[in-house]
Amino acid sequence: MTMTRRDFLSASAAIAAAPALGAQAFAAPLPREADIVVIGAGAAGIAAARRIMAANRKVIVVEATGQIGGRCLTDTATFETPFDRGARWMHNPDTNPMIRLARGAGLDISAAPLGQKIRIGRRYARAGETEEFLAALVRANRAIDDASRGKADVSCASVVPKELGDWAGTAEFVLGASFTGKDLKDVSAMDKARAQDRNAAIACHQGLGTLIAKLGADVPLSLSTPANHIVWNGRDVTVETQAGRIAARAAIITVSSNVLAAGNIKFTPDLPKRQFDAAARLSLGSYDRIALQLPGNPMGLSRDDVIIEQSNSTRTALLFADLSGSSLCVIDVAGSFGRDLSNQGEPAMAAFAVEWQRRRLRGQENQRHPLEFGAVRARRDVGGRPRRPAFAENPDRADRLHVPRGRGDPRNPVGHGRRRLGQRRARRRSGTAQDRRVARRSYRSACAAAEASSPRHAGKDRDAAGADQLIAHRPKALISWSSGKDSAFSLHEIRRSGEFEVVGALTTVTETFDRVSIHGVRREILQAQLAAAGLPPRIVPIPYPCPNEIYEARMGEEVARAAREGITHIIFGDLFLADIRAYREQKLKGTGLAPVFPLWERPTLALAYAMIESGVEAYLATVDLKKLPVDFAGRKFDLQLLDDLPEGVDPCGENGEFHTCVIAGPMFSHRLPVTTGARVERDGYGYCDLVMVS
Repeated sequence: MTMTRRDFLSASAAIAAAPALGAQAFAAPLPREADIVVIGAGAAGIAAARRIMAANRKVIVVEATGQIGGRCLTDTATFETPFDRGARWMHNPDTNPMIRLARGAGLDISAAPLGQKIRIGRRYARAGETEEFLAALVRANRAIDDASRGKADVSCASVVPKELGDWAGTAEFVLGASFTGKDLKDVSAMDKARAQDRNAAIACHQGLGTLIAKLGADVPLSLSTPANHIVWNGRDVTVETQAGRIAARAAIITVSSNVLAAGNIKFTPDLPKRQFDAAARLSLGSYDRIALQLPGNPMGLSRDDVIIEQSNSTRTALLFADLSGSSLCVIDVAGSFGRDLSNQGEPAMAAFAVEWQRRRLRGQENQRHPLEFGAVRARRDVGGRPRRPAFAENPDRADRLHVPRGRGDPRNPVGHGRRRLGQRRARRRSGTAQDRRVARRSYRSACAAAEASSPRHAGKDRDAAGADQLIAHRPKALISWSSGKDSAFSLHEIRRSGEFEVVGALTTVTETFDRVSIHGVRREILQAQLAAAGLPPRIVPIPYPCPNEIYEARMGEEVARAAREGITHIIFGDLFLADIRAYREQKLKGTGLAPVFPLWERPTLALAYAMIESGVEAYLATVDLKKLPVDFAGRKFDLQLLDDLPEGVDPCGENGEFHTCVIAGPMFSHRLPVTTGARVERDGYGYCDLVMVS
């Protein structure tokens, strides 16, 4: 029976209730024989066992520790909020079956933070500073990608440009320690460039440990039963434990490479030298978490905010704030700095966390913020499993601090593959596709938060109180609504900045077809969009074909009506076409309405990633058949589409290569039930008929 890792994860055996994480799952008596023995009760081991059970084979899972989950361990006792000591995220929701299984288990699943906010001292980075950081990431990632295509492998640090300025330390932290648990000097350029992309992060609010416990509730387990010796040949295996021997047809070993390299399990005959040497050379990273409770939200953070800082070294950290809406914050340290800090013990980790957090408290120059303190030491063993915590109290600090300390692969064991045993797989890319891959890794996490993390008002830091004062005097604006992603994301950006009160959506509808002009979107979908966005519609009907003088006359009438109603601005989603912008400015001159271009000259690849990461879902409704084949009509605007666009096609379709219809996003109160219909070709364009589903 051949079973891949994907098969294991796709297993769909029944899920039963399980005890809260931290308690032991039920333990089965150790059998004398089984079809298959699975060694290790982490995510991979439980997935393997479920798949075997689904095939009606007899299985037993033996686990060295007293709990199920491996690196997925959720603490439900220390804080009121479930706290993952180990793995925290699931990735790639389009292909990851763990997401479906979690929902089926009745757990709360939601998208994790869209990107990082960036701090420079006590303030957030301004737009220009954020762009400098993003440019540094792109340069570093492109250099690593270029080096990965060489004949000899090199470390990432050896090829990163030396002229990254004030962002060098932050870029190295983001690309190295924070992403892999290792400094860039310890990361292979070939492996990093070829690592599987992670296009989203999904959180389980009850904890990943809780999820794995539920998935393993019906699996036969023998806990606190380390496998000491495996005798194997071409026909069968014998697994020896302190509780006895198990004869089986096969064994599936899911322990970490460190356990194998340490010789904790003896093999007779020995493992082939090539495999053993590969496991020994694949050292694991270091990733440690320090949890703090901050009552009163002194930093003014939002739920599940992620904060990084400008740093001139890798002695820095990442803050995951207001975990699941609670007062719990987690400071992550990683790589050699995290390892050194961990080796100094809990007092050093506590001191760093408290001081690092205090330096970033907004407006707290001299005030000492009370931190209840109770440190929990949870050093992981060789295989990456946390030990039972020991508590320490410190009366000098007021709130609570929790130090889960780690040794092991910081990347989640669910939702992506780990490259092992020196695998090399060539990936040849064209220049344009390569640049998209490089930019995606750099921009994808940061771009979605670039504008959110920096005030949009030139040269001034604005706090929440200042923004509240501005809201009372906001000018009224209409948004030019095309039904597509650019106008929708413009609405999102304007609402987020708080500069204008958007009081309506201005849309041209072609009378002949009763559809949005150019995009070809049905009126009923347009109406559903505007209802979800909370925008009163202002429909301007135009004929087909529409002479320019008729278009300008009817638009002029609507603009005049808006001016009489006290509306002073119209928001457009134009990106970089100067002639279009000049036309709009010229036509609005003297009308009493001024144009606003919130997305103007934002890099379109970065903007496309920001839209997708923000939760925008859209279909390509129209394509220019001179630029794209007709089968692009009806495709989703997603990361795969960006990879598949031919060279010369703008990622946002700003040159008219394609037009979209948005069905979900942060500007909508709910997702629209829209599906794709037939494709048609007319006048050099390909259209996909999008229809509402009842």
